Amino acid sequence: FLRSKAGRVPTPIPSNMLPKLLSRVPHIGVVSRAKNAGVGHMLTICTRVRKFDEVLAVAERFPEVTCSIGTQPHYATEERDIISEEIVERTRNPRVVAIGEVGLDYFYQKSSREDQEAGFRTPIAAPPETGLPVVTELMDPRDMEVISKYADIIQIGARNMQNFRLLLEVGTGKKPVLLKRGLSSTI
Repeated sequence: FLRSKAGRVPTPIPSNMLPKLLSRVPHIGVVSRAKNAGVGHMLTICTRVRKFDEVLAVAERFPEVTCSIGTQPHYATEERDIISEEIVERTRNPRVVAIGEVGLDYFYQKSSREDQEAGFRTPIAAPPETGLPVVTELMDPRDMEVISKYADIIQIGARNMQNFRLLLEVGTGKKPVLLKRGLSSTI
């Protein structure tokens, strides 16, 4: 996400977007424009452990960029063989500052519930050893109890920023909330 020096709301940048964005224009230009706009830090969220090296390469190239490591629920089936020890090993790099994106997404069902639950348990087993916070997306208020047991930060995706039932549920909870903004959002 982008964080401005003025304290504006963070803007997440999905892992598949930042490397593409940086490869299309001069890298220094993107970071320079962000700095000129008052952005002091960018965090790119890893959505696939298998593509982590691409995300890390961006974070290592620019001191203003850090990254996370995790598997987004849509890719849980293809990353079912990822083990907690692999995640722990990759978090040893100081550019890695969080575990995520992880979670459960039963709405789209791009991966089975069984694979999503296994994919959720693997990275959350790593944080005690890494000391890194777990960032997980919550899509359904009914999953709040399960998610809040394991997550340090609850992420609300751009498509859910007007899901008032969900926002009320996380707003009455005790966890910090990362609200992803859509491109036309004003918050």
